[in-house]
Amino acid sequence: MAKSGCVLGECPFCRDLIYEGEIWILNRKDRLAHLSCESKASKKDKKIAELETELREAHYRIKVLERGLKKCLSEASTKT
Repeated sequence: MAKSGCVLGECPFCRDLIYEGEIWILNRKDRLAHLSCESKASKKDKKIAELETELREAHYRIKVLERGLKKCLSEASTKT
């Protein structure tokens, strides 16, 4: 595969970066993947990749919520 152009994302199956010059697709969940990886992946591989993505998104959301909580607590402590 040609590794040229901008990095678009990471393939959930092979974990390699997806470059603009490569052959890639958006799967049903609107996630980028190499076409060859998507076509070779079993249902189990696809489900694992989906769950790993959901887990990363949940970790990010937790961090955002923790920052918001710290901000609220610091504002509350300065008001008292």
